[in-house]
Amino acid sequence: MSLHTDELQEHLRSLVRRLEEDESVSVPDERRKEKRRSVRTECEIHLFYGPGMEHCTTEGIVRNVTFDGISVVSGLSDPIRAGRPVEVHVPLLGGPRQHLAGTVIFHRIVDDKCQEIGIYVRATNSDPILTRDPENARRVYMWFNDALEVQPYT
Repeated sequence: MSLHTDELQEHLRSLVRRLEEDESVSVPDERRKEKRRSVRTECEIHLFYGPGMEHCTTEGIVRNVTFDGISVVSGLSDPIRAGRPVEVHVPLLGGPRQHLAGTVIFHRIVDDKCQEIGIYVRATNSDPILTRDPENARRVYMWFNDALEVQPYT
């Protein structure tokens, strides 16, 4: 995405507001399996792609969290196949960053430059989980190894 960081963040925030407005009339909360907690904070998204452990990094906004999931609106425009591994770095108020690693469970295009990504969180830590040492993460987390095998869209 070619927007400057401040412009991208403002664009992502406006998309989150639009999604919230649209959803408030279309999906009643009582139909959801888990209660979602609305969160609005900037984050850094590391999406692993291809057969190896290469990953791209983009900015995002955390939209909401549940007991075992997180939804982010990102500056990624290419479709993401469910099952791909991802790590999200979220700054906490008055504390260190929280790192959440897991697999993509859904994505939806929000506009021509951005999409919402739903992530099933499988590990959390105050230090990077997958991005610090991907080789070690492959040995420690079988789900990461399996998720790297999910073929991206071509």
